Amino acid sequence: MATDVKIKVLYVETDRAASRAVELFLQGFTSNLEVTTVASTDEVYTLPREGGDVILIDTVHIDEPKRAILERLRNRFAHLPLVDLGAGAKDNITRGSATTVDEFFPKLPVGIGAVLRSASHLLERRRLETDLEVTQEKLKEATNSDSLTGLWNRKYIATRLDQEFQSSKRYKKPLTVCLFEIAGFKAINETYGFEIADNVLAQVGEMIRQIKRNTDLAGRFGEDTFCIVFHNTAAHNALVGVERFRDRIRRSVFTGKQAENFTLDVSFGVVELNEEFDQLTDLLITAGQALRKAKTVGGGAIEVIAATPIGAK
Repeated sequence: MATDVKIKVLYVETDRAASRAVELFLQGFTSNLEVTTVASTDEVYTLPREGGDVILIDTVHIDEPKRAILERLRNRFAHLPLVDLGAGAKDNITRGSATTVDEFFPKLPVGIGAVLRSASHLLERRRLETDLEVTQEKLKEATNSDSLTGLWNRKYIATRLDQEFQSSKRYKKPLTVCLFEIAGFKAINETYGFEIADNVLAQVGEMIRQIKRNTDLAGRFGEDTFCIVFHNTAAHNALVGVERFRDRIRRSVFTGKQAENFTLDVSFGVVELNEEFDQLTDLLITAGQALRKAKTVGGGAIEVIAATPIGAK
């Protein structure tokens, strides 16, 4: 985690003087803590589930039964570390709740400073866990991304498309898939070299990211072939996005060697999910057929196959 990212602490304490002392101690421990003090558990229950990183609670001063408090907090904030700062040395209820809280400390005879210094280790653990979560998320994204275009790679697109396919079939929702290919890409590679060709692919990927909707999936499906999955969208609506992209790429100027400029054209195969498709492969094969037909026509053709859309009456 970056040093400027604060750990959010929710501190439940009915005694204002005690809560102020704890706030000062925590803030003195590190500037990366953001302490929010609430005066009752009822107030905590109204907070959003993502409202903090760790919960500190002094159950000594809370009227509600301790076990009920801890269980309610654990149920609502299952993903957050929960620290009970009100545990007594002979507190059987707290010891019985060891699976409910992540840590508990007796305030007496131990001073509040010692308690919170111990609790700080839990905060540090939460910091490290968050670092790990961020790293794992970045690794997952890198594994699923095409390094050249920044779009999803074929393996990830195929996995997500299968999920969309099954969901659309089950709930009778429209789904449109578009395969498109850069016309004459082999000639670009042979004429200008692989560096220019790679730059073309990267620029095309950036155009797709700028034009597609947030709900659409876009990825690189082959060397110069791309795929866009239009979520919950019929073919006639998906064509709006397809035509916008075709116009954008036609207006774009690419630079080859010795500042020589050139333009691109793209062929599109568009297919809408229909009742005839039993498997995802049926959908992809049909999209490939539409793309090949569009390439035969040439000139940035868009070939659409939309028989009887799924869910149509």
